[in-house]
This record gives sequence, structure tokens and C-alpha cells, in this order.
Amino acid sequence: MQINDYITFCFCSRETHKIAVFYVAEGQEDKYSILTNVGGSQAYEDFVAGLGWEVNLTNHCGFMGGLQKNKSTGLTTPYFATSTVEVIFHVSTRMPSDSDDSLTKKVSAKVKYFEVKSY
Repeated sequence: MQINDYITFCFCSRETHKIAVFYVAEGQEDKYSILTNVGGSQAYEDFVAGLGWEVNLTNHCGFMGGLQKNKSTGLTTPYFATSTVEVIFHVSTRMPSDSDDSLTKKVSAKVKYFEVKSY
């Protein structure tokens, strides 16, 4: 790597973040029921819509944060970027949970986030 390439790399790289978003309906307390939600309230959907612009995962060129282009982790998701940061949102209600295999992937990918308690 030449010095000009190094300088370009340093100034063009962006900080990246992936953030999990879950919908928890009233009365839901266990991980399985929360992760099998396929939609949420209107307020939840409005919140998700305001997180960033909607990107199609099959042709998104930016930071993927572990989401897949093969539709196994959903079709679209909110994404936000500036010149210094990229954020992709893992929205659980948009991730498939129609089979035991897809639910297992969804649970294993997101279970670490559930260790954070909300108040």
C-alpha cells in the first residue's frame, strides 16, 4: 500500500453499527413469542420507518452488518449513513420466522441482544 492509498483509506472509512429492533406486544414475555412477531403496532412501524431509508438487501452496496443478500435475513431494512458513519437496523419483524431453521437463525443472531434488560 502506498502512502496516498493509506491516506485515502483512513479518510474514507466509516464507523459502522448494527442495531437490533424488536417489537414486544403487550403481554409478551418470552423470547420465542417476541421473535416470531411478523409485524407491530402502527407506532412501531412508524418508528422503524423513521430510522433511515429503506434498502433492498439483495442489491444494497453499503454496510450489511451480517444481514444476507440471499433473502434469508429479510428483503429490506432501514439504513442510515453519513460521511463518517453507517448504521443498519436488524428489524426482527422483517426477518423470516416461517420455519424452524429460519427461526433458529433469527434467535441465534439476536439472542445476545436480549440479555440487555429494558425498563
